[in-house]
Amino acid sequence: MKIRLLSDLHLEFESDHGDSFVDSLDPTGCDLVVLAGDVSTHDHIVPALRKFCAKFPFVLMVSGNHEFYGADLDTFSDIRWTELPSNLHWFSDVHSTGFTRYPCTFSGATLWFPRRERSWHRRKTITDFRAIKHADVQIPAE
Repeated sequence: MKIRLLSDLHLEFESDHGDSFVDSLDPTGCDLVVLAGDVSTHDHIVPALRKFCAKFPFVLMVSGNHEFYGADLDTFSDIRWTELPSNLHWFSDVHSTGFTRYPCTFSGATLWFPRRERSWHRRKTITDFRAIKHADVQIPAE
């Protein structure tokens, strides 16, 4: 089995949201693409996943922190109801389960700070606490 591992693509910063990047990838001989987080933000992740799924035989996605930017932690998992390609397995939230394909099992999860982070300095300096909406950790604008 041949796996292509991609992470931290941040396609939200590309003027075409990653179209040219995905087009430049050669799928020859690749059985599985693992997208290991920070592919794009909430507003652009579904189109990006569709592009990868159209190009590769199978795509495994593990959400990073940037997929949640512009979203609410409690409602982000609603994206799973979006019509997504059948060749995609997405570890999108804490309810995701292991996935077996070929002779191995994959597991994945987004790593987070505790929901009620007590360090004001950490909450104030780490962008996640401002870019991801959640009542327990939302930082007021200065």
